Amino acid sequence: ASAQILNRAAPVVVGHYRGVEPVNAIGALDERLGGWISLAVKRGMVGGHLGEVFLVPARGRLGADAVVVAGMGTPGAFNEDALRVLMTNVALGAAALGMTGIATVLVGAGQGNLDPETALRAMIGGVANAVAELRERLRALTVSFIEVRFPSFSLMP
Repeated sequence: ASAQILNRAAPVVVGHYRGVEPVNAIGALDERLGGWISLAVKRGMVGGHLGEVFLVPARGRLGADAVVVAGMGTPGAFNEDALRVLMTNVALGAAALGMTGIATVLVGAGQGNLDPETALRAMIGGVANAVAELRERLRALTVSFIEVRFPSFSLMP
């Protein structure tokens, strides 16, 4: 796993599909956390339902204070609208916990799912939805994107 994922100061957001073992970014974080995410998945504590948000304290095992596991739903059904819902809930949860920032991979952009540009637009849209819903209750939330590479990019579809 990249040092960018393992050594962030802000809580790190990763996606998790329902019924799938932690792999890739979430797998690397799980390994550093001594298998706590895998155990939570196995015990049904982390269900992976779309929009579920589960906080795993890092307890000094990462540069980040915590990992935010965001449910992506059933494999094969994840799309741009689902990612917008997921990120709205992540941002609402972060605000409720008093977080001032989060760091995230491009959720849903791996293994032939969403292209990076679509994923980024949906993630930003989800955060914007949370800001609109919370209005004055959300003072500020910094969102850092980890390991984002675009051959060419435009926020306009």
